[in-house]
Amino acid sequence: MKLTLKEIVEQGRIDELVAKAESGDANAQVMVGDLYFFPFRGIENMDCDIARQWYQKATDQNYPRGIERLAFVYELGYGKDGKIIFHSDKEKARELYEKAAALGSVSAKERLEKIIAREAQSNSDEKGE
Repeated sequence: MKLTLKEIVEQGRIDELVAKAESGDANAQVMVGDLYFFPFRGIENMDCDIARQWYQKATDQNYPRGIERLAFVYELGYGKDGKIIFHSDKEKARELYEKAAALGSVSAKERLEKIIAREAQSNSDEKGE
């Protein structure tokens, strides 16, 4: 039975998760990235750069959920203490969403469709249509 990230944190099994991630388990790599990207008890400081690095490791293994999470980071960019640390890169985000969708990620496909619709609307607005 697989545990959710919430259950892992509640059961104090973060060290086990990190060990799995370090050994190359792509799902664990995404979960560790999530610990740093999304606020959870057990990790004092949110650190989007560390999260991005874990998502990249999963992406390097063509793991769809890792690719999708990395695309999300590229789509948003992030900052800390009012300073931009990582600028958004919409083109890279779109490329990664396309890759994740091609590998079967339904949520990446949905996100990509929203981006395409937003781009079409923006282009329409620019042309005054």
